Amino acid sequence: MDEHLVVGIDGGGSKTRGVLARIRTDDPLKILKEWTGPPANWLGVPDANRLTRESIREVCCNLLEGADGRRIGGAVAGIAGMSLPERRQTVLSCLRECFPAARCEVIGDAQAAYYGATARDDGIVLISGTGSIAITRQDGRWMTAGGGGIILGDEGSGFRIGQLGLRAAIGAQEQRSGATGLRERALNHYGVSSLNELPARVHNQHGIDVSKVAGFCREVFSAARGGDAVARCILEEAGEELAGLAGSLLTRCGSARGISVHLVGGVWRGDPPVIEPFARKLWAEWGPIPILAPLNQPAEGAALRAREIFADRC
Repeated sequence: MDEHLVVGIDGGGSKTRGVLARIRTDDPLKILKEWTGPPANWLGVPDANRLTRESIREVCCNLLEGADGRRIGGAVAGIAGMSLPERRQTVLSCLRECFPAARCEVIGDAQAAYYGATARDDGIVLISGTGSIAITRQDGRWMTAGGGGIILGDEGSGFRIGQLGLRAAIGAQEQRSGATGLRERALNHYGVSSLNELPARVHNQHGIDVSKVAGFCREVFSAARGGDAVARCILEEAGEELAGLAGSLLTRCGSARGISVHLVGGVWRGDPPVIEPFARKLWAEWGPIPILAPLNQPAEGAALRAREIFADRC
């Protein structure tokens, strides 16, 4: 019985996760090894391509350790910003160097999440992790909403929640907004004695410290769980923004009939759940659309795509 290996990589703004999987002609994907490394989404910072390459290489090298590289038939990386030719070529070259016998491909991080979450062409995948984007595929054509990054988009994302939490903390200190316990949490999160030090910490020599800002969303969730009204409002707004992304795709699809929404990313696992304001707004506009957990995570989705392109070669 033929047996080969494939590699799938999900390069995000907080971490890069890769999986090594076994494929057989008559069996489902079986994960043999996984590895988590540094972020691969360094868009907007100096030397971004080098940093992305180093992250991808670290994950690939650790997945290869102890494995027969000649048996790896396909390798796919899902990374943000693949519309930039230089960035795509950087990642593709790295994959080909690490897996010279494999058929390699670079796709968007949202596409990797879609392949993992659902195999149905009428499903919507709504990602909210460090960033956010909604994606679907209709008649073989990709459609997205959001995904504009920290300046132009990332509605309802971990970054947006963390950013709004930090703004609320500063606003409370300057008596421009309501009282909130987020001020003390911001001081502890950044290890500073005054919020006046925050700008220098958020904007470091590499640009905006996206991962650190997004990490503050955990403090917003914790404050909301403790009854902080400002934090609760931030999470309510996040859920409604995410419903807007899903609604955008539903509008362009022309109907919600037969469509389900799969939720991917760490924000959905927060407490109190963002899914409650999300579902409330979505259902008010579109009816009781099924809201589902993903079948697989994005790295597994990239591995499933690697299996497809390997099969096409055989």
